[in-house]
Amino acid sequence: MDYKKELLKKLKFQYDFEKLARDVYSKDIKKLTDKKVIKTIQSIIEDEKRHMIAVEEMIDIVKKTDLKVKEVKAGKGTKGKKLKIKRESTEHIKSKIFSVVKELEKRDCILISDTVGNYFKDIIDLLTLEKSHRFLYVSYNKVPKYTKATLKEHGVDPNKIIFVNCSGIPNNEDINLKPEELVKLSIVITETAKRIKNLFVLFDSLSSMPTYHTPQVITRFVSSVNDHAREKGYKIIWIVINESIPTTLYNQLCPLFDKVISLK
Repeated sequence: MDYKKELLKKLKFQYDFEKLARDVYSKDIKKLTDKKVIKTIQSIIEDEKRHMIAVEEMIDIVKKTDLKVKEVKAGKGTKGKKLKIKRESTEHIKSKIFSVVKELEKRDCILISDTVGNYFKDIIDLLTLEKSHRFLYVSYNKVPKYTKATLKEHGVDPNKIIFVNCSGIPNNEDINLKPEELVKLSIVITETAKRIKNLFVLFDSLSSMPTYHTPQVITRFVSSVNDHAREKGYKIIWIVINESIPTTLYNQLCPLFDKVISLK
C-alpha cells in the first residue's frame, strides 16, 4: 500500500468537498435578502476558504515529505482520556475507527478530534462501517444535500440517515433549525432518541459553534446532551476539527466526554 498516495488522495477528496461547499454557498448567497442569513452564510464561506487553504498546505507538506508508517495499537480509553491513532493505509484506518466504535459501551459519548484534510472522509468511513445503528446527522455548518451527494458517491445510503440542517439555509427534505436554536436542537435529539432504537447521533461539527455561541453556552449544551445520552442509552459522537477550534474551548470540552479520540 502506497501510504503517501493514499493520503494525497484523501486530501484531494477533502479539498474538492470544501471547494464545492464554498462555490455553492457563494452562488446561493446572491439569492438571499435576509441580512442575518447572509451574514451567517458569509461566515460559512470564510470557513470553507480557510479549510481549503489548510488542506492545500497539508498537500504541499505531504508531497515534500518522505512518509514513514508506524503501527500503533488502539487501547481502551477511560473517561476524559485522550486516545491518539496514527494514520496508516485507508483500510487500516477504517479498521481502527471500527474497533474504537465497537469498544464503546451503549451509553458512551465520544469526541473525535480530526484534521480538516481527513475529517469528512473519516465520517464516511464511520457511516460505512457502523451498520447496527440508525444515524441522526446534525449538520451544523453545511447544507445536507451536498453531504448526501458525497455520501451516496461512496456507497452510503443517505435515506437511512435523519439529517438536521442547522446551516441556515432551509430545505424541504430535512429537519431545519437555525444554528442559534440549541434548545430546539436538544428537543429534536431527545424526541428522535425516544422513537428510534439504537440511535447514533453524529454532530458535525463542534468547530462551527463558536461562530454563534460563547464557550460557556457551548459547554453547557454539550454537557446537557451527553448527560441525556447516557441516561437514555444512545450513542453520540461529536466531531471537532483541530485547526478550527480555540485551544481553551477544546480543553474545556474534553472532560465532558467518556472518550476523546485524536485522529492525526
